[in-house]
Amino acid sequence: MTKAIGPRLQLRDEKLNEQLIPFYDPTRRLFLASEDPSPIDPEQQ
Repeated sequence: MTKAIGPRLQLRDEKLNEQLIPFYDPTRRLFLASEDPSPIDPEQQ
């Protein structure tokens, strides 16, 4: 997930922030960010 889905989500977020957000917030304080898709390992917590 870290090597496949994570980078795709990051690219999608960058494109949305670049092309869509300026229509709704010209100050660019608003942005989109996806959560980390990696599963949480309970042993690490």
